[in-house]
Amino acid sequence: MLSQAWNTVKNRSNLTRILLYLLYFAILFFLFLYLLFPYDKLKERLIYEAESKSALKVSINKLTPLLFNGIWLKDVEVFHRDNPKGAPLFKGDIGLRFSLFRLIRRGIAVKGDIRAYNGEAIVNITDRKIQGDIKGIDLGAYTALKGLYDVDAAGIMSGRLDAASGADIFSGSSLNLEKINGEARFNIANLSVKNLKILGLKLPDTFFDAVQSELRINDGRLNIKRLSLEGRELNIQVTGDIILAREISSSPMNIIVRIKPSVRFEEENKIFFSMGKAKDGEGFYNINIRGTLRTPNLS
Repeated sequence: MLSQAWNTVKNRSNLTRILLYLLYFAILFFLFLYLLFPYDKLKERLIYEAESKSALKVSINKLTPLLFNGIWLKDVEVFHRDNPKGAPLFKGDIGLRFSLFRLIRRGIAVKGDIRAYNGEAIVNITDRKIQGDIKGIDLGAYTALKGLYDVDAAGIMSGRLDAASGADIFSGSSLNLEKINGEARFNIANLSVKNLKILGLKLPDTFFDAVQSELRINDGRLNIKRLSLEGRELNIQVTGDIILAREISSSPMNIIVRIKPSVRFEEENKIFFSMGKAKDGEGFYNINIRGTLRTPNLS
């Protein structure tokens, strides 16, 4: 009995020793991987892929590992290629984690953690599905609005996106918009907008307590089911459709904007409201916007 018990203890001790050796070598492997992995080459490759397939200029200050299946992109800046020294279209940190099993099968499964503008966005992307949540994005910190469009905006944005496709979402180097179906909801609390211009006409500066939107996409058609902006001086309701083209700015649209101002606000901005048709029975001016995103026309 004593001999059998001793052999059992000895076998367990040997097993423990083997497991410790395996753990030791695993730690050494990941340490050498961390120290010797060509992160600069990977950073250069990511920048090349982004710039060669878009009209963007990309800068990544630092790339570091994220556990054993991910990377952190620190101080990422994205500019339009035609304006590389202007306000960045994006500035923040991006964490990416990959499914090794999907990569082996030549598929896509990426989880992104984007931290920018005092908020965060979590995005999950696979071959045929995109899901995303954004929380606490501060529009006042988004300098591109001021730098590119001279618009002063403030407000906190949150929302969710769910989209799927019957075919691969990514086709070659582009996003296959014609096959995507899904919906998105976005809300903005305490939105203020100043210096906004449409068709060369400066819109009145205003404040909205709440902005709520519900968008749907179906086989390349973006339907604005509901976009409401509610304020003390102004209420706006937007509905309509946009047919998404490969070049987004060329997408044709048919949008109806309904605007209900307070008496004081209407009196102070007579020129702007003269563009609209006569008020309807609910006190709204109605403006129809057609054309494309690049060249909209009012009617």
